[in-house]
Formats: sequence, structure tokens, C-alpha cells
Amino acid sequence: MQPIMTNMAALAVALLYYFWRAHYQSQQRRRRLLCQRVAYLLWVVAGQVKNSDSGLSATCRS
Repeated sequence: MQPIMTNMAALAVALLYYFWRAHYQSQQRRRRLLCQRVAYLLWVVAGQVKNSDSGLSATCRS
């Protein structure tokens, strides 16, 4: 009876770890995708500013 309980405890710990790891990886994937999207957005905006004549000046024209 004791070996069965030990094996069940090890199985429970392993299952908990695998569920936690799957959740952690999905969160990491979501963060990485967000960072890639923000980087692409900044790259596109920087390209538009570089190609425009006015640029981003702080002066006001009246």
C-alpha cells in the first residue's frame, strides 16, 4: 500500500508542475507577442517620421 501512495504523491506533484509550466509558457508567449507588436509599431512610426518633411517639432506656428 505504501508504494502506491508514494507514486500517487509523485504523480500529483508532477501534474501540478506540468499545469503550472503550461500556464507560465502561455503567459510568456503572450508577453513576447505584445513586445513584438509594440516594437513593430514603433518601427513603423519611426519610418513615417523619418520620411516626413515636418518631423516631430515642438514649435507652434501661428
